Amino acid sequence: MTHRTTALRLVLSLGCSLGLAACASPGSTTTPGPSPAREGQDSAIPWSGVGLLTLKGSAPFSWWALQTDSGQVWRLELPATLPMTALEPRQNCQVKASGDASDGLLGTRLLQLRSLVGLQRPELGAPENLRCQFSFTAP
Repeated sequence: MTHRTTALRLVLSLGCSLGLAACASPGSTTTPGPSPAREGQDSAIPWSGVGLLTLKGSAPFSWWALQTDSGQVWRLELPATLPMTALEPRQNCQVKASGDASDGLLGTRLLQLRSLVGLQRPELGAPENLRCQFSFTAP
């Protein structure tokens, strides 16, 4: 064996040893990021706003949304005591929603609903305003 071959083997074995040592080192391990379910809980902030209550998607994957006047869409997470069907008669009503806001997947915003109140809209007349008079509060 020549001197160059021996030197090359030494460098390669040293490089492999250092690479393996770095992989085994506790400081080099990566921890996974927060799961989507926890991500929203960790960064939740109180929020309230006014918008149109709409149902998005189709069954069984439908979800309630609040669309603000600026066009921002919030995915509403209903409390366990409020079934999705309870809001069906209130669809397309102007509402004031409040709850804990957080980031969702694909740029959506999530609002864990604490209260939802129907607002009067004089331009709609009596029948529509009666349909949109309601108030839900999470326990």
